[in-house]
Amino acid sequence: MAWDWLERDFILGQMSEDRGEAQRRYRKYVERAMREVLKDPLKNTAASTLLGSEEFIEWVKEKWIKGRDTDREIPALSQLFPKPDLSFIMKESESVFGKGTLLSRKVSLYLSHQLSGLGLGEISKFFGRISSSGVCQNTRRLRVLMEGDQKLRKEVAVLRKKLSQ
Repeated sequence: MAWDWLERDFILGQMSEDRGEAQRRYRKYVERAMREVLKDPLKNTAASTLLGSEEFIEWVKEKWIKGRDTDREIPALSQLFPKPDLSFIMKESESVFGKGTLLSRKVSLYLSHQLSGLGLGEISKFFGRISSSGVCQNTRRLRVLMEGDQKLRKEVAVLRKKLSQ
């Protein structure tokens, strides 16, 4: 029974150029896999897109990702961007907007929500005195505030770029 829909050439071509030899090698591979647990080649992927050593992944990050903004069209790549920790975000925000100021806290919360990759619960726990939904509200309100304040918008953009490097 020939299965016309089954494509074999690519896989067999990875085994050998000679079709008979490729089929023997593939059969041997499958028989071995039935006897022992094989290492999952996709276990060490990074961001569901890169397969290679840590050095290779770092090279890709340096060459192709560093200094660029995330791309909503390729969400898996956001996993490769550096994620600043919350204390660093707060420290940098305080250096721009003043230590312990309300604006510094608002910007810290906003940038933590946008850049840290952490969940709302983790962010609210770190900052204290704010719920998970409060973190979302802060982000929405700060966006509205930045729409009407060009200076604030520019300062936050500069800080965001600095934290994303």
